[in-house]
Amino acid sequence: MRIFLIIGICLTSVGLNAQKLLLMGADSSFRSAAVMITLDGDGEIRSNTIQNAFMDKLVFGGHIDRGLIDAQEKHMNDVNMLGGNFRGNLTMRLMSDSLFRNPNWSWQVTMGSRTLLETTFSKDLFHLAFTGNADFLDEYAFLSSTGLLLTNYQKLGAGIFHKESLSGFTVSVVNGQSYDAFNLELGKLFTSAEGDSLAFSYLTSSTRSDTSVSGLGSGPGIGVAFDGVLNFKQGESGYIQLALHDFGFVSWNNATLVGNNEGTMNWTGLELTDILNDDSTLPSFTDSLTINEKPGSTKRWLPGSFDARIMRKIGQSAFYEIGFAIRPVIAYNPMLFAGYHHNFNEKTLVGATGTYGGYGRLRFGLSVEHLFGKSVYLAIGTSDVYGAASGKGYGRDAYLKVNYSIFRK
Repeated sequence: MRIFLIIGICLTSVGLNAQKLLLMGADSSFRSAAVMITLDGDGEIRSNTIQNAFMDKLVFGGHIDRGLIDAQEKHMNDVNMLGGNFRGNLTMRLMSDSLFRNPNWSWQVTMGSRTLLETTFSKDLFHLAFTGNADFLDEYAFLSSTGLLLTNYQKLGAGIFHKESLSGFTVSVVNGQSYDAFNLELGKLFTSAEGDSLAFSYLTSSTRSDTSVSGLGSGPGIGVAFDGVLNFKQGESGYIQLALHDFGFVSWNNATLVGNNEGTMNWTGLELTDILNDDSTLPSFTDSLTINEKPGSTKRWLPGSFDARIMRKIGQSAFYEIGFAIRPVIAYNPMLFAGYHHNFNEKTLVGATGTYGGYGRLRFGLSVEHLFGKSVYLAIGTSDVYGAASGKGYGRDAYLKVNYSIFRK
């Protein structure tokens, strides 16, 4: 069951790497279709310090022993990151229609869903969570720069596209399904030498969307998003591609809880006599931790991204690509990538890639794209072959894209 869940995580979610065969290949029969329907998705879960073996036991169950914990801490930085991103989209392009009598442009409609999970955490926080505070007697554990973002949303949009280059733009209505964000800007925990008292100093901010209204296609937020892809043809040698995804915002309703808290929690333990008293009810024990949240509507930016790449031919049967991706979110470094792709024939393209940054470390991937006749195009791949196969990898990802072209008889 575990392996099927892992495969599902990787494949149930627009593929940044797909559709190269359609742009760079010699077979252009798809451009004469009446309608082209595209189903595509990508999924990724990755960390710069947490290995797959640890994540598998954390998610699917199993004993996490001290050796496995030490193996994670061995490579940890002061601030570490983990992210999961899952997207799925369905797009319909009217290939035979025209845009205001311009035969080179036409209309497209799209719908999609996205789930994003990101977290940053300190090495000390990881140690506290999985081994306790015994190693911090008479010391501070530093917890600053801890953050969490979890959001779900769906889009329904319409736009235009260029038939030759497959450039296009879409404006979408966004349904905000849920939004949870927490940021521990400053935090430290002191444990006394005897281990009988704690002092936790904190400065936090948080946002929680209304949980009474939630669900796929219905939620407590409404917004707008812009998506666009520009493919600039460079003669016969290749393309320059610029892409902007999920540029927009969601306005969350007036039951959204927004908090900003600062203070110190002191805990000096419990007296046994306070518990074993003569009263029939249990005593209540208070501490100095206060959480202040106020309801009210708020706007939050969508977790957008900007990507750029150059694809340039090498001879008649191959091409290379180089590029980068930027996402202004809490746990994502600028990502650099490069690849080599070879056409074995007009209908089959195989590629090898190298990627650095994003949520994780340097990794190497493989991809395959194939045209089945004129109607069906398939692309599948991963940026991390080692991670897909090994528990010592630092993440897993995959993308899948299927085009179905409908031709008029």
